[in-house]
Amino acid sequence: MNKILAKEAIKSFLIEDIGTGDLSTDLVFDNELRASGNFVAKDDGVVCGTEIIDMVYSFFSDDYNITLLKKDGESVKKGEIIATVEARVATMLSGERVTLNLMQLMCGIATTTRKYVDNLNDDNIRVCDTRKTHPGLRVFEKYAVTCGGGFNHRFALYDGVMLKDNHIAFAGGITKAVKLVKSKLGHMVKVEVETETREQVIEAVNAGADVIMFDNRKPDEIKELQKLVPNNIITEASGGINLNTIASFGGCGVNYISVGSLTNGVKPLDISFVSTTAIIITEEKMLNKIKEIKKEMGDDLLILAHHYQNDQIVSVADYVGDSLKLAQMAEKNKTAKYIVFCGVHFMAETADILTEDWQKVLLPALTAGCPMANMADLDQAEKAWELLKAEFGDEETVPVTYINSKAEIKAFCGRHGGTTVTSGNAGKVLSWALSQKKRVLFLPDQNLGKNTAVDLGIPEEHMALYDQSTEKLTYACSKEDVKMVLWNGYCHVHHAIALSKVEEARKAHPNAKIIVHPECTHEVCKAVDGKGSTEFLINQVKNAPAGSEWVVGTEANLVLRLVETNPDKKVSILNTRSVCTNMNKTSVENLLETLEQIKENNFEKQITVDDNIAKDAVKSLNTMLSLS
Repeated sequence: MNKILAKEAIKSFLIEDIGTGDLSTDLVFDNELRASGNFVAKDDGVVCGTEIIDMVYSFFSDDYNITLLKKDGESVKKGEIIATVEARVATMLSGERVTLNLMQLMCGIATTTRKYVDNLNDDNIRVCDTRKTHPGLRVFEKYAVTCGGGFNHRFALYDGVMLKDNHIAFAGGITKAVKLVKSKLGHMVKVEVETETREQVIEAVNAGADVIMFDNRKPDEIKELQKLVPNNIITEASGGINLNTIASFGGCGVNYISVGSLTNGVKPLDISFVSTTAIIITEEKMLNKIKEIKKEMGDDLLILAHHYQNDQIVSVADYVGDSLKLAQMAEKNKTAKYIVFCGVHFMAETADILTEDWQKVLLPALTAGCPMANMADLDQAEKAWELLKAEFGDEETVPVTYINSKAEIKAFCGRHGGTTVTSGNAGKVLSWALSQKKRVLFLPDQNLGKNTAVDLGIPEEHMALYDQSTEKLTYACSKEDVKMVLWNGYCHVHHAIALSKVEEARKAHPNAKIIVHPECTHEVCKAVDGKGSTEFLINQVKNAPAGSEWVVGTEANLVLRLVETNPDKKVSILNTRSVCTNMNKTSVENLLETLEQIKENNFEKQITVDDNIAKDAVKSLNTMLSLS
């Protein structure tokens, strides 16, 4: 979906609906009051338009949180939640109708399209839309068709030539019309001709049409007409095709079937916005409440926060650090009954493994996962292990996993004599692993594994890559020379930092030192002035002379904090898009909610690791901690 066009359209819709102000909302609610709610499907269908929520809300404020439980193109059942939101009451209420109107329409179109595609049941034919869209809504309706599994015909009159019956009549025939168009048309635009008879099809072919439409023809007629068209010409069926008849067109031989009713006269999918909480107190009041609860609970409560958390969360945490520091804090603490981990799921798992049975570990944002951790599961690891044994003919491989991994992967490493690493101790731990056996299987981050191995003097050509999706192992050297087997995984935040960003930073900040996290690609790490753990990046800037200039490539929350805490230096971010959305799921609100639930003996946000998994996982973690 073209977001520029979409936002411009939404702006006009909001102006139409609100005018000079939302009297119902503005006169009742304080602008600072906050609440939460859910977008709920009232019928079965296909989800579309989830981005609309953000587009609408952005006109009112930048202070809101949206959690998508369904993605565009996914099926939804009656009663299921599509998205949850937390925002100012004024934002939600003033934007509610425009948001619902668009989402309902888009979901309805996506649902209808999916029915057409399913009924056709022909993978060789694409179902596409027409220009029969509602004025001002085309960008939304065309996108909705694609979410339902359909395809877009020309977007408007400007992006394709379509010679219909009136064009042909006024021009004096198909041949003349095509000739006139081709004499003036650029080579990038196709010419489609609408035909109704056998003679017109033959004329369109001879005239050099790129696309031929069979208009208002039955399937058997189309099969015969198709024989007249060379394979290099695209064919399309249209006219009179509906949900009940489209199945009969399966196997007719055309490339496309265009259906105006995909967007014209579609029944919207019923969606409701349902408030889930009463008015939320302001963030300042919530922070004060958190501090009160902390004081009340004393040593019974420990709040840990990763460096990537926002400033508000960091301000109320007992300890802030990287994965290694927080793992050590969790292990050492023997007084707190409740350890609240402001981070992502694997971090809370690690804390639960390292703490005592009577200690409870809780995660304020239960949906805060880690895409990289999800790139390696136990089944995949076991298959890789068997392949390595078969490939190398021995058991001289030690598995090592980055701490950013599932508990079951840490357990796998523990069972096979391996260990865990962090970006802060990777060199030391990897050296130990290579002293134990001939080679290392490094999961799940190939970038950290490769960068660390190169630092230890291992040539790139002595590294293999295991692709868990294809179960294929590739390497360029002899079997005996393979020292590292890298898992095909990565952190999307750091992997996305391109070499071009480094080159741009060099030009924009010629006097700056550029430093990055070793989860960045090897080509990026080679091009910068330094790489290291989160603590390394912090200390590099913190201990630098006043007036020095730094460009930092890591998660945005951390870099912005470095800017604020080092006013005597010039600090900038390498990539402004380096935002971990999962880390940002922890909010002041859900942290407060977690603490209040603890007081009520409600532990629904508790993270527990199965005892059998924990028993093996703790082996790999303890090995790491003993080396750190």
